[in-house]
Amino acid sequence: MYYFRVLLKYDGEIKEDKGVIINEIFNLPYIPDLIAQKFADTEKSTLSNIDVTFHQSEYERLRDRLQEAYEASKLPEAPVAKESLHNLLVNLRIRS
Repeated sequence: MYYFRVLLKYDGEIKEDKGVIINEIFNLPYIPDLIAQKFADTEKSTLSNIDVTFHQSEYERLRDRLQEAYEASKLPEAPVAKESLHNLLVNLRIRS
């Protein structure tokens, strides 16, 4: 579950909902079962009855998809509007 939450980041934000909201967006059929297994046991338990090969391939597929999105992004590597944001905040404070 943890790596799916990270790989399925939406709008750059990692959701702390154990995958429920994320899966409303991505609709992966195996997520509800993972959630049910996780909540059926104690904290920090391990999941049983899972197909490790399948989940490894899904991890790789989603990691590749995330990398492709990163490479296609037109966002700069670092923030470029720090000075503009600073000036905006100073002006707002001066006006109020």
